[in-house]
Amino acid sequence: MIYTLKAELFKFYWDIRRYLFNYSVGIIAEGIFISGLYWALLKYKDSPEILMIGLIMWLFAKTALSDASSMVGEERYYGTFERLSTTKSSLFSILICRIIVNFIYSVLRILIIVTVMCLIFKPDLNYLFSKFNTLLFITFVFLIASMYSWGFIVCGLQIIWKKVGAIVPIIEYIFLVFSGIIVDVEKIPVFLKLISNIIPITWGLKILRETDISKIIVYLTFLIIYTIVSFIIGLFIFNFSISHTKKTGQYGFY
Repeated sequence: MIYTLKAELFKFYWDIRRYLFNYSVGIIAEGIFISGLYWALLKYKDSPEILMIGLIMWLFAKTALSDASSMVGEERYYGTFERLSTTKSSLFSILICRIIVNFIYSVLRILIIVTVMCLIFKPDLNYLFSKFNTLLFITFVFLIASMYSWGFIVCGLQIIWKKVGAIVPIIEYIFLVFSGIIVDVEKIPVFLKLISNIIPITWGLKILRETDISKIIVYLTFLIIYTIVSFIIGLFIFNFSISHTKKTGQYGFY
C-alpha cells in the first residue's frame, strides 16, 4: 500500500503542476462562497466561532462525499476502471490511497480559506483554542471518518448506476441546512429532526456547544458508534456494488 500511496502522491503532484490555474481558481471560488455565507449568517448566530467551525466541517463533508465516486467516474470515463482492478493493489486500497492524498490537499485548501477568513473577520481565536482539547480532536477524527463512510455509500451507487452526480449536491445541501450550521437544530420542525440526527456534523456541533463534560462524552460515544456503523454500511454497499456489476457484465461500462 505504501507504493500505491507514493504513486497517487506522484500523480496528484503532477496534476497540480499541470492544472495549477484551475486548482487556484477553485480555491478562490470556494473561499468567496464560504466567506459570503459566513458574513451573511454572522448577525443571526450567537457564536461566530462555532459558525466558522461548522462551515469548515461542511467543506470537509463536500470533499468526503464526492472523492471516491469522482475517482470511479473518472476511471470509467477514460476506460481504465477494469485495468485498475487487475493491478497488484486492490481497488479498495487504491481508493483509500487516493482519498488520503485528496484529504491532504483538502486540509491545505481549507487552511488557506480559513486563514483568509480569520484575517478578514477576526474571530476570537482564543475561544477556538480553549475549546480544542483531546475530546474535540477525537470528535474531528470520527466526524471526518463518518463523512468519508457516506462517501463510500455514494461511490457504491456510482458503480451501479454509472452517474450519481446529482445526488451529491442534494446530500451536501441537506448537511448544510439540517445540521445546525444555518438553522439551530432546536428550531427545526420535529418531523425533520430525524434528518438532522443522522447527519454527523450535527453531533460535532452539539459537542462544540456543550459545556457539560458528561453530555459531551455521551454525544462523542454516539458519534463513535455512528461512525463504525456507517463505515460498515458504506463498505458493504461498496463491495456489493462491485460484485453486482461484475455479475451483470457492466463493471467497466461508463
